[in-house]
Amino acid sequence: MAKRLAAIAMQHRIGEVFDAIVTGATEHGTFVRVSQPRLEGLLAQGAQGLDVGDKLRVKLIRTDVQKGYIDFARAKNQKVRQLHSRALPRGPNQPLAHHTPQANL
Repeated sequence: MAKRLAAIAMQHRIGEVFDAIVTGATEHGTFVRVSQPRLEGLLAQGAQGLDVGDKLRVKLIRTDVQKGYIDFARAKNQKVRQLHSRALPRGPNQPLAHHTPQANL
């Protein structure tokens, strides 16, 4: 049941990139655990050359709610989306600046 709930929660996040760690390899494939939100899925694409414990970025490519499957692909040259952060305007020759809202004390 927990796997189905995770698949439901992730179905609207297809295409997003996450930090992950390789947690296992079986005859069925290589598995990764995403750090936020904390869940596991199959690394369906790009598992070559990885060992248990390797850290990588993965892209969510599909979910199957009926089976509780969550599938990822190895992401290349993509940044993990930063939540609670937004870009500030910049001049033509200035680097992009970020503003993170702070809680009122």
